[in-house]
Amino acid sequence: MPRVRVKGIKLSGNYLEVLIEGEDYTTMSPLLTYILQDPEVEFATFDMDHPLLRNITLKVKTKGKDPLAVLEEAVNRILGDIDSIEKGLMQQLGGSGAEAKEGQ
Repeated sequence: MPRVRVKGIKLSGNYLEVLIEGEDYTTMSPLLTYILQDPEVEFATFDMDHPLLRNITLKVKTKGKDPLAVLEEAVNRILGDIDSIEKGLMQQLGGSGAEAKEGQ
């Protein structure tokens, strides 16, 4: 499974800027949505330098909460939702996640 490649992090108080290599809107749009659900987030956005280069700068400013904690919590909520979807699908299909993964 590919991992996200972080090229640089700028952290200053309640502001975080992360340069991520090799990602695009597919990854960042859901992440941004989850980040913005946190009531302690003042603003969050991302910029892509060029679609072919696929380098994204994620920017998060909070109202005082550690922006790294906001990012971590958003990622954990995404992963939890993905697990819930997988379990629901497996229940509907009448199998377990392990059985479905073996067939891949």
